[in-house]
Amino acid sequence: MKNLVLIIIFILIGFGCQKKSEGEFKIAVFQIVDYELIANMRDAYADEINKSEFAKKNKIIILPYKDAHNDVNLTNQIADEIISENPSLIYVLGTPAAQSLVQRSKTIPIVQGAVTDPVTAKMSDTWESSGRNYAASTDFPPVETQFKLLKQILPKVKNVGAVYNAGEDNSVALMNRVRPICKSLGINIIEKPVTNTLDVQSSTVALVGKVDAIYVTTDNTVITALPTLLQVAKDNKIPVMTCTKEDVKKGSLFAFGASYEELSRIAARISIRILEGEDPAKIPIAFAENPYLYWNYSTAKLLGINLPDSLKSKVNTWFENEKEIENPYRGGK
Repeated sequence: MKNLVLIIIFILIGFGCQKKSEGEFKIAVFQIVDYELIANMRDAYADEINKSEFAKKNKIIILPYKDAHNDVNLTNQIADEIISENPSLIYVLGTPAAQSLVQRSKTIPIVQGAVTDPVTAKMSDTWESSGRNYAASTDFPPVETQFKLLKQILPKVKNVGAVYNAGEDNSVALMNRVRPICKSLGINIIEKPVTNTLDVQSSTVALVGKVDAIYVTTDNTVITALPTLLQVAKDNKIPVMTCTKEDVKKGSLFAFGASYEELSRIAARISIRILEGEDPAKIPIAFAENPYLYWNYSTAKLLGINLPDSLKSKVNTWFENEKEIENPYRGGK
């Protein structure tokens, strides 16, 4: 009898050792597609998590990321897999992936890095609080300022092409904002919707000879095929306005928008708050404090475009041949 009691005690101790510790948290990472911007966001998020005071006191495991390759069926499959693993929290990049998670789980906290419009995407009740197990930072760009900058840089601009995926809620929300602003500024928007990355080249070619510039939103489909769009634009000397630093590095003329590293770090800090016990349903959608202006000096030279003197001191990051450079106009050049 005594031996039987000892055996039961050892079994119970064994099961106890297999349980995760009180201070252990697992963060799943899910992305809709992989490109430089997404990779940078993953890295910034992980860095902010790992250097936090919370991470010093608890064991945080950031699981290997899962990539849906911009495939709807695969997105839903991966969402099911992640939810079945029951992580402490899910960090998601890309609105279609986030929507799939929100539709499937009402309990696991979901934090999205850089959502464009979570209300239109039906993931959040309001911008002040989601009302569910969802929180996010937002990259909704300052559209009016973007187009006012475009008019400063290209005073004669009349027609602007917009290539975007009409199936992405974030792009639809942005275009709904773009149309009235362009109308008020006397700019005619020529829209060329796409359904996949293969459509981007033909849609861009269709704009040649019809537009003075091309506008690219935070659209995952188009950004994935951005090098193709930029090559068509370069061959036909069409300036491209985008929303991110990475886009300008690749060859767009300029971008004005949030720092995606900052948005990732904001998302990480929101994640910590949730892991500490805060209710994601009550956390406001978080904006970056200051948008950044990025300028590609080599693209401007190729296109023969001069940056107005009034903007030279306002550029946060300059690029030449895909490398960051110092302000080339410093010293009155």
